[in-house]
Amino acid sequence: MSASARINTLIGIGTTAGPRVWAGKAQDGARPPYIIVQSIVETPVNSHDATASLKQAIVQISCYAKTFTAARDLADSVVPLIEGNHSEGAIFIESRREDYEDAVELHRQDIDAVVENVGT
Repeated sequence: MSASARINTLIGIGTTAGPRVWAGKAQDGARPPYIIVQSIVETPVNSHDATASLKQAIVQISCYAKTFTAARDLADSVVPLIEGNHSEGAIFIESRREDYEDAVELHRQDIDAVVENVGT
């Protein structure tokens, strides 16, 4: 399963975004709050024996809302859903940042998550 798909599965309906979680790009005319999940980079995991068939990925989770507080609260609700040890491997938060998205006139909170053991 791809890193983005793992994140989407973990977020599920456990946030105020509900079913408004998209991979890569939101639907045209999407109403906030919503979440966009996209894989940023995948790096092979190497060992002393050989190159493993596993990768480590960084996935960006962007949480959009009408207010700064609502975007932050949405991001805060995502973190406990994804962070930690899972049956397919660990996920941990690498960084968080906020911005205002002029194109859609919404506040955005980004979460960069490192996803371990991404299969090929």
